[in-house]
Amino acid sequence: MPIKKLIEKNPVLRYRYILEMWKLAKVQRWAAQHPLLGRWVKLELDETSENNEAVILPVQEVIRGGENTVLPYQLLEPIVQQAVGHFLLGRCPCRNGEGCATYPHDFGCLFLGEAVSEVSPKVGTHTDAAGALAHVAQALEMGLVPMIVHASFDADLLSIPYHKMLAICFCCDCCCTVRHHMRLGPSTFDETIQRLPGLTVTINESCTACGTCHVECPVHAIDFVDGVSMIDQERCKGCGVCAAVCPVGAPQLQLDESVDVIADLTARIRSRTEIGV
Repeated sequence: MPIKKLIEKNPVLRYRYILEMWKLAKVQRWAAQHPLLGRWVKLELDETSENNEAVILPVQEVIRGGENTVLPYQLLEPIVQQAVGHFLLGRCPCRNGEGCATYPHDFGCLFLGEAVSEVSPKVGTHTDAAGALAHVAQALEMGLVPMIVHASFDADLLSIPYHKMLAICFCCDCCCTVRHHMRLGPSTFDETIQRLPGLTVTINESCTACGTCHVECPVHAIDFVDGVSMIDQERCKGCGVCAAVCPVGAPQLQLDESVDVIADLTARIRSRTEIGV
């Protein structure tokens, strides 16, 4: 049997093959910056862009909502609790592919939904809601950034139905494929990544216009107007990087208290996939 067909028929071999091929993501990022090759990369990604969506939950900074403080754990807990299946991936494809020197390669994504029951235990661990939430808590303690992802690629990675699964990735800024592409393009990723419902990011009067947030913003949403940092709300993805790097704490993350962020987030998930929420 040809190797290609063997890999396609064996989910474990397919998973391990994709993990190895993930290392070529560096080549794709290089190509995305090339004047001619970049167009081809964008076209390739555009074909599957409607099957991909991500919402980043800022972890380095708390999010204010009226008089309350909202943390990523509070947003993820109801989604995890109501999901009908829980699976912890044995390796993080991004950290494995990039050779991460800061965070463990064996701390992987959390997959939710009925489809995860079909995933082989050879590539990770089946668990329950309590185990999944313990995984979330450990990720937050390490400083990893949660990102809710519904992507056809993740379904292909595990050979499971796309409309019965959801992934929660725990990203490091040094290795995350999505965060790399946010910085380097192509622009397809601008449309894929959605801001948390009701979240706004503003810069208060303590800003010294040092330029740190302008340099570090992965989507180039911060610029200077009359010597003051200003955020382009249309481009901003609410990732919290600006708040994490600012030396004077000028960027502020705020949730509109009139928005039921958990209900809106759940509705967005339901519109794309069935995981039990």
